[in-house]
Amino acid sequence: MAVGKEKGRARDSNRSAWEVVDGPGGVRAVFDAAVSVDGLDALQQASKRMTNAGMSEIETDRALRAQGRLHAFIDRLEEMGKEDVKPFDMGWGAELGSAGEGLLPTRMKGAKGTGGERAAAVVVRLLGELPACNGLSALAVVVDGVNLPEPVVLNGREDPLLPTSVALVGPGSLFANRGLFAVQSRLDSGLRVGGLPELERDVQGPLLPLPLYNLLTTVAGRSRGGAGSADLGLRIFVEALCSVMKRDWRRSERRPVLVQTTLREFLSWFYPHRRPRPNEYWPRLMAACAALDREEVRVPWRDPETGKGGLRRVVSLVDIPRGAHALDDAIGIVVHLPPGSRSGPTIDRSRLRYWGWKSEPAYRAKLALAYQWYRPGVTRIPVADSRKDWVQSQDPECYEPYSRDRIVELCYPTSVHSNRRMLVARSWEIIRRLEAAGEVRIIGHRILPPREDLEIVV
Repeated sequence: MAVGKEKGRARDSNRSAWEVVDGPGGVRAVFDAAVSVDGLDALQQASKRMTNAGMSEIETDRALRAQGRLHAFIDRLEEMGKEDVKPFDMGWGAELGSAGEGLLPTRMKGAKGTGGERAAAVVVRLLGELPACNGLSALAVVVDGVNLPEPVVLNGREDPLLPTSVALVGPGSLFANRGLFAVQSRLDSGLRVGGLPELERDVQGPLLPLPLYNLLTTVAGRSRGGAGSADLGLRIFVEALCSVMKRDWRRSERRPVLVQTTLREFLSWFYPHRRPRPNEYWPRLMAACAALDREEVRVPWRDPETGKGGLRRVVSLVDIPRGAHALDDAIGIVVHLPPGSRSGPTIDRSRLRYWGWKSEPAYRAKLALAYQWYRPGVTRIPVADSRKDWVQSQDPECYEPYSRDRIVELCYPTSVHSNRRMLVARSWEIIRRLEAAGEVRIIGHRILPPREDLEIVV
């Protein structure tokens, strides 16, 4: 059974590697990865795993020959890196299917740039033909070793799902380091928290990782998209999660995935009523990128199957277009979800964008409430005896009342203001604004979904 799983994983990795190659800029990206220090190291490590003591004499002989071909290829790639061969250099060649015979990418006879193919095309093709360890091709080893993102289709739905793996799920059980980081289990994240405020107790209910609420930068200040709007880094993080379809979540746990859209469309997510000028959005966009790349924003993760874990940058932007005529050029959004990304709440994308532009505390509250309302078996209940069809409970008793501390954590989780009475009043004012807009219902100290989102249980 274990052998079958190993072969299945190898097939998936080999297939995914070719999908990376076939994606936008994939051939060039794989070439750059293959001649990089990380790519060469991944190939060297794979070479060491090609033989083991349990092999028969015939298997060992066959593996040693394959290992020799891989070593020769690694040496050639290292030479190409030292010679600063560019992926688009012309004049290279190797016969189709020749990697198995040990033939390496070579320059064609004649002047440089005449005849032959581009260096990247030749190297990538031979990497795909060359066997490595555990059923993997050398191409898959490079793609996996450098963690190249795999292109997937952008999720354009107006009601995308948010995954649970980036949020605290369940009351008071998942925040580590005294309430600072939401993780799947209590882990010592080992992060430097700097000046981030600490919550006084375990949070009762789901929240996104607290640092994402407080993405401050030292260079450009708050990375805002408009007056009173939510932090741009947080909004990019959420939009990125919504941009990956659920069918690609498992894929994005194994390797980062890449979605693309035009810069024009991307900016419309954060400036819904007008098109910003480059000198207005560019500094804020760069500040948001710097914030998303910060150590504090990496999400702790653990794979329940392997027991391995670490820190992961879940969202980043790549290939950001710039210039007077860049609006129709593609911007890349890379998402690398933590393991265990099960279905979470559905988000009304247009309404969330509206509040992201309009009000930072309202945006935070909308996000947190979406997770808090999504509690299968408590606020989400099955129809009759079926476990397939779930509806939102109408019973107010299923929704926990908000204490003074909890309502502040909902709207102002990073506030260090000493006047708690004022924060409580402002928080309830935000919730009443949401109620007036039809986003929530207030019953006593409980906050429920709007009636249009509630279904009658029969």
